[in-house]
Amino acid sequence: MSFGPLLLGLALLFAFLILNGLFVAFEFAIIALRKSRLEELVKNGKSGAERVQKLHQQMDRTIAGAQLGITLASLALGWLGDHSILPLIQSAMSSIPGVADLHLPAGLGVAISFIILSLLHVVVGEQVPKTFALRAPEKMSFLLSGPFRIFCMITAPLVWMMNVFTWILLKPFGMTKGSHEENQLPSPAEFQILFEESAKAGTLGKQESDFLKRALELKAVTLKEVMIPRTRVDYVEDGMNLVDMMAVASRTKHSKLPVYRNSRDNVIGILNTRDLHDLFYAHLRARAQSGSAQGGQGNAQITPKPFRLSDYVRKAYFVPDTMLASTLLEQMKERKLQMAVVIDEFGATVGIVTLEDLLEQLVGEIWDEYDSPGAGIEQVSENAWHIPGDLTIFEFNKFFGSELSCETHCVTVAGLVIEALDRQPDGGESIQVNGYTFTILEIKNRAVFRLAVQRPDGAPPLAFPPGGEHGQADVVS
Repeated sequence: MSFGPLLLGLALLFAFLILNGLFVAFEFAIIALRKSRLEELVKNGKSGAERVQKLHQQMDRTIAGAQLGITLASLALGWLGDHSILPLIQSAMSSIPGVADLHLPAGLGVAISFIILSLLHVVVGEQVPKTFALRAPEKMSFLLSGPFRIFCMITAPLVWMMNVFTWILLKPFGMTKGSHEENQLPSPAEFQILFEESAKAGTLGKQESDFLKRALELKAVTLKEVMIPRTRVDYVEDGMNLVDMMAVASRTKHSKLPVYRNSRDNVIGILNTRDLHDLFYAHLRARAQSGSAQGGQGNAQITPKPFRLSDYVRKAYFVPDTMLASTLLEQMKERKLQMAVVIDEFGATVGIVTLEDLLEQLVGEIWDEYDSPGAGIEQVSENAWHIPGDLTIFEFNKFFGSELSCETHCVTVAGLVIEALDRQPDGGESIQVNGYTFTILEIKNRAVFRLAVQRPDGAPPLAFPPGGEHGQADVVS
C-alpha cells in the first residue's frame, strides 16, 4: 500500500472538513448578528463593517452562498472519505493477526469508515463552528466576510440560480423576499425582557431600564387609566368673584383650574391661576393708589378695571378617554399644552390629564412641596388602609405595588369591587380580589365612596412607605 496518495487524501479530507466548518460558522454568525449592532459599527467606522452590513442586508444571497459552500465541501468529504479512510480501515483490519481468519462481512470496513467520517463531520464540521459563531457572531463575521465575499463572486451564477429556485418554491406558501427581517424585529414584550436582562447584566442602569419599560407601557395605556377622575378635580365656576377664585387657587395650590358653567359636564375653558395673582395684585395696587389719592387731594379716585372671568379663561383642549397616553403626550408637546379635559363617548367630562401626569408614567412620580403621596389614602393599622372609591386601579397598583386589573372597562377600585361582586354593593360588604380584602365603608348617591383594604401576607413593599423620602400617607390613630 502506497502511503503518499493516502496521506494526501487525508490532508485534503481535513482541509475540506475545516472549510465546511468555516462556511457553517459564517452562516450562523451572520444570522446571529443584530442589524442595530451593525449600524452602530458602521457609524463608528469599524474596518470591514460596511462589507459585513452589505452581506447582512442581502441575507438570501448570503445564505445561498453559504449553503453552496457547505454542500460542495460535504460532497468532497464523502468522496475523500471513500478513497482515504476506507483503504486505511481495510489495511488496518488486515494487518491485525487473526482478523482475516474471522471472515468478517465485506461491508464492515465501509460501516466503520462511515461512522468515523460522520463523527468528524458533525463535531468538527458542524457543532464546533456553530458554537463559536453563536458565542462570538461579530468576531466570526468580520473574520470570514472577506474570503466569503470572494467565494460568492466566483460562484455568483450558481448562487443566483439557487436563490431564484428557492423563491420559486417558497412563493406558493406566501413567503416574500425580506420577510425574515420583519420577523426578527422584537415585540414590546421581548423588549421588556431585553431591558430586564440588560439591567441584570449591568449594561443598563436600573433607572434607564425602568424608563424604557415605562415608555413601552405608555403605548398601551389609555387616558381613562391615568386621568384624574372628575370627582377629584378642583374646579372654578363661571361667575365666581375674584376673591372666591383666589381662595380656591390658594387652597388647591394648582396652577391651572378647569372652569365650568352650570354643570361640571360643561367645561368652558382653563384658568391659569397666575393670571389671578396678577389681577389681584393690580386690584390691590389700584385700591392703595386710590386711598393715597383720596388722602392727598380728597377728590381723586382710581377705579380698578371690573373683573370678568371670561377675559381670563383660555380654550380647553378636549380629548376622548380612549385615547392612548402616548398620543396625548405627543399632542401636548406639539401644542404646548399643560392640561387636557377628558370626555367620554357622550361628551360628558370624566376627568383631566396634565402634562405632569403623563411624564410621571415615564420617569416616575414627580414631587413638589405641595404633593402628598397617596392623597386620600389613610393607614389605620400596620396592614390596613382606607382609600377613596374613585382611586384608579393604576394609582392603587402604584401605591401598593400590586398588579390588580379589571376584566371589564372599569378603571377605579370601586369599579373593580363592583365587578367582583357582580351587583350593586351594600355598605359593610367585604370581598377578596387577588388576596386583597376590600370592605365598603361608605356609599354616597349609590356610588362606593370609601373602602377599607387589607393587604395580604407577603404582599410587595409599598411604593411610598410611611416615613419615606417623600413624606407619608395620612395615618389615622
